[in-house]
Amino acid sequence: LTESARVLHARGDFDSAQAAIAKYNEVLRCWQSVSAHREVAETLRSMGDIYFETSQYDSARDAHQRALNESNSTGDLRGRILSLIAIGMIEGEVDRTDESLSRTHEAQALEAQVQDPYLRAQILCNYIFAHDNSDDSARAAKEADTAVALGEKLNDPNIYGRTLLLAGIVKHNASQ
Repeated sequence: LTESARVLHARGDFDSAQAAIAKYNEVLRCWQSVSAHREVAETLRSMGDIYFETSQYDSARDAHQRALNESNSTGDLRGRILSLIAIGMIEGEVDRTDESLSRTHEAQALEAQVQDPYLRAQILCNYIFAHDNSDDSARAAKEADTAVALGEKLNDPNIYGRTLLLAGIVKHNASQ
């Protein structure tokens, strides 16, 4: 079921995304029936990501909050960080910058315990987005430079591309 949900999601259109969410709901019920909390959290994060991509922000926030609760219950630190990063990005997208920064600070404090540069890059992206939204272009530019350097060092095209995109947005917005 999980693989068919991923395949549907990968198609990239709205109807397939909705069908993927329906499949993930089936997966979720299966994991819940055997009290597999880590898998429940992973499934909820997948659902939250699809909701975010389709601009269903309340549903995205709810799914990621539920994933955060599941990760808390199992002591899954990485899962907690991923959920907090996602919630921070959602809050930024709906112009709740203070809440975005709060969730991102929480993620950053937890990331300090695991020292994962991939998570750190995602946290930096949240900070860039939040500071750019609040017209703090100097801070956004500083974090963009740090994120781009980290993305380049990680040699991960997705992270590097995201950091370059955000850096370009910051520079564009600062010039206006």
